[in-house]
Amino acid sequence: MNWRLLLIAAPVMMSLAQEVNQREENSVLRLRSFPARRVTVVAENGGYFPVAARLKDGRIAAVLRGGGSHIDVRGRLDIVFSSDEGETWTMPRIVVDGPNDDRNPAFGVAADGTLVLAYIVAYGYPPDKTEAELRRIGTVNFLRASGIYVIRSRDHGATWDPPTMIDLFKGPYPSPYGKIVTLDDGSMLMALYTTDDFMKVPMPTPGPQANYAYVIRSTDNGKTWGGVTLVGTGFDETGMIQTKKGDVLALMRSGPGVAPSMPKQALFLARSADRGKTWSVPERLTRESEIPADLVELPDGRVILCHGQRNYPMGVHALVSSDGGRTFNLHDRLSLSWFANNRDTGYPSSVVRKDGKVVTLYYQMDDPATHPKSARCKALIWEPPADWR
Repeated sequence: MNWRLLLIAAPVMMSLAQEVNQREENSVLRLRSFPARRVTVVAENGGYFPVAARLKDGRIAAVLRGGGSHIDVRGRLDIVFSSDEGETWTMPRIVVDGPNDDRNPAFGVAADGTLVLAYIVAYGYPPDKTEAELRRIGTVNFLRASGIYVIRSRDHGATWDPPTMIDLFKGPYPSPYGKIVTLDDGSMLMALYTTDDFMKVPMPTPGPQANYAYVIRSTDNGKTWGGVTLVGTGFDETGMIQTKKGDVLALMRSGPGVAPSMPKQALFLARSADRGKTWSVPERLTRESEIPADLVELPDGRVILCHGQRNYPMGVHALVSSDGGRTFNLHDRLSLSWFANNRDTGYPSSVVRKDGKVVTLYYQMDDPATHPKSARCKALIWEPPADWR
């Protein structure tokens, strides 16, 4: 079923018109709707920042943040599983929950089937502060993290080994991000960002929040990590994929350290033809507040980029590439979710189902006055249109 629908509800049309006008005032908005299915992954009290992966036993798993609000010392890391291609999900199971804030997961599956989870432990929260007060103070002024911790599971997530720390960082807040990618040679790439300047590359706009986007590599199924490679200066949260053609794509969020002429909070694309050892000059892809990114490749070779949409109407958008990720169609985007009440939403993570459909997880926090209770994770099961190219 593929049909076109013109929405005439005034509030929705006003929001959509505002979004279009930000791009180009002299334009026509064409709305096309097609069936999809939305399911609940975590109903309340969590579900932030999901990172999904296909396990070797056929299930889909996702690691997500629970226990606390967006900035909260009570934060922990949970895992959920689906054995029916994303239609239903288990209750969250706690994976990491220490006395400080366990957060910022990166998650992947090694070539031998081992589950690999990286995260940080943040500390330094002022006592008895609400999240609103912590946001006002600014996390850069108080949060610290010792390094990046890695835990592994060799029984598909039933049990986990004790954590080991990647002790490379001197900066106050290094962080992994997104899917840990297993390459065609069996090695793994993990995206991270930190203020540490390993390559002695000048930052275009120096400052306390200016990050470098790196990848590090493991050749032993996630046991040890090294081989730091710079992807871009002034960027942070990076979504990656290796395409069937062998190229590695990295979509980075621009931050305070980018050149003054570059927009903040937009996605920039870099490519690698040598498994992440060297990278192209980053190219801007999205508008401001269209972050962060996740990538999947369909069986027919199309690459889908899902990203958070923090312009009205807020939620999750999807872009498509028909040339292996070299270019993306910016004029025919899909809105996968448009229900968020505020900017605390997005962080999509997708897996291609066995039937060729896509399941995209994302979170939204409905009411800032009642978080973390109002935080939840949803999943959209959808089929990319055949003519979407």
